[in-house]
Amino acid sequence: MTAQPRTSSARRNAFGGALPIVLVICIMILAAGSIATYRWLGPGQDNTNNGSFSTADWDVARIISFQITVTASGELRAKDQIEIINELEYPSSIVEIVDEGTAVKEGDLLIKLADELLKEKIESATKTLTIAQQDEKFSSQTLTIEQGEADSALEKAQVTLEMADLDLQKWEKGDVVQKRRELNLALEKAKRTLTRAEETRALSEKLFIKEFISKAEFEDDKLKLLEAQEALKTAQLDIEIYNKYTFPKEKRKSNSDVDQARATLERTKQKNSSRMSQAKAVNVAAQETLEAAKDRLEYLRKQFEATEIRAPKSGLVVYASSVGSSRRRESSEAIGPGASVRFRQKLIYLPNTNHMSVSMKVHEAMIRHVQIGQTVNVTIDARPGKIFQGKVVSKGITAQTGSWFNPNLREYEVMVDLPKGIDPNLKPGMRSLGNILIQTVTNKLAVPVQAVHSLNKDRFCYVRGTGVRLERKNVKIGRHSETFVEILDGLAEGDEVLVRQPRPGEIPDMPMPEKKSADKNDRSPKRPGQPKAGQQRPKNKDAKSWSGKTGRSKGQPPRSEGKSDPNGPAKKPGTGARKLQAAKVPPKRPDTTGIPSGSAF
Repeated sequence: MTAQPRTSSARRNAFGGALPIVLVICIMILAAGSIATYRWLGPGQDNTNNGSFSTADWDVARIISFQITVTASGELRAKDQIEIINELEYPSSIVEIVDEGTAVKEGDLLIKLADELLKEKIESATKTLTIAQQDEKFSSQTLTIEQGEADSALEKAQVTLEMADLDLQKWEKGDVVQKRRELNLALEKAKRTLTRAEETRALSEKLFIKEFISKAEFEDDKLKLLEAQEALKTAQLDIEIYNKYTFPKEKRKSNSDVDQARATLERTKQKNSSRMSQAKAVNVAAQETLEAAKDRLEYLRKQFEATEIRAPKSGLVVYASSVGSSRRRESSEAIGPGASVRFRQKLIYLPNTNHMSVSMKVHEAMIRHVQIGQTVNVTIDARPGKIFQGKVVSKGITAQTGSWFNPNLREYEVMVDLPKGIDPNLKPGMRSLGNILIQTVTNKLAVPVQAVHSLNKDRFCYVRGTGVRLERKNVKIGRHSETFVEILDGLAEGDEVLVRQPRPGEIPDMPMPEKKSADKNDRSPKRPGQPKAGQQRPKNKDAKSWSGKTGRSKGQPPRSEGKSDPNGPAKKPGTGARKLQAAKVPPKRPDTTGIPSGSAF
């Protein structure tokens, strides 16, 4: 068979098989060169000009004006709004509710609550009212009857007393006088009869002696004398009996009749009073029960009316669960059909969106700087690019506790009033960010916050020195914002200051690192100050930078202490791919982060 020459496709396949191997070799060579360069220059150094600076590394101390502000987040609220509150005192739930954001008119139905329980209570209260009406009617009739009987018994007792008084007077002024006259008359008659009988006997005795009359006649006269004597004794005895027995007896009886009649009258009055009091009490209790039943029924009917909540005026519907702090919104049950409601719970707001305010949460460390009347520049997430200017109108007296995941947080509520009619599309609950203008620093020497560093209690800046070295200048700082720091002493206008972290070798107390060698017999030339093979690069732990709130210089990544490496667990240096991977991950720089936020002030 005759050999055929290779086609272009075959040549490409042959070259393509060797291409990956060539690429791997090239990558390994480049990696080895990168490792050598990195070890020679150290982290953060430029391979073209050791210790060189770029224009972006420097700024100038200058006379400027800047504003000191306190930044806080918040949300919009209506300055004037109507709160729709649940007036139903019984447990209930929402059956119907108007959708949030709906524009309603006065009298429109907002919420319908469950009313089955109230219907049962109204039915029971109606029956109770009927029974109470019957009881009140019966007690009123009983009171009328008792009043009539009491009047009759009182009148009878009064008549009895009057009759007893009359009988007493009749006896004293009539019967006694008449009886005494009769007794005295009988006594006087007996006396006179006796005297005449004595005279007759004496005369008869003379005549009998002279025998002018017979003995029988004489005996008759003697008998008449005896009868007259006995009649006188009887009359005297009658008077004595009357005075000693009959008169006291009749007097006591008459007086007793009067006393008894008077006592009967008093007992009648007391009895009538007791019976009337009892009847009146029963009637009053029945009337009170009736009034209570009426009030109860009226109250239940009003509660039934409260199951339908209507708009008192036109407005935009905002659920109460959508307004307020995130913690309160998380802890409260969302308002909607089926949600349980409690008495006096706020359900809906009808805000006046023509006049809005901002509720901001200011940290307790910054609340002392906030004063009523300060200007606030407000940005609203829903209106990007627009700045609304307002005024601080109030600040909270007590701090509000943080959420459950940050219970130690303490914030104060600051209310900011926005002008009327600034934007008709603003709505309550929109997230906002406010910059409260605390103070304006006017025409003062200042540098960027990245230029100020801290070592213990000293504050200093790095300025240009000789060659590639930096010179440290201690400064006295004043007021600051998030971007600038006022310099009271230590710098002059026009001084150039470094606005990044100094690199090893740029300051005298931070020497340049030397290239490491794993071979103890390595005879390669070493730079001055480079550590010997096997030694670690010294770390300047005391040098720290200061950068306001963040505690880092601009552009420096945050610390990664306590976090796992996204590239996976560290591997021991080896050959091949392991060496290549180790070359890609540079060693960490010494910790040169600044002081904690706000500690410089």
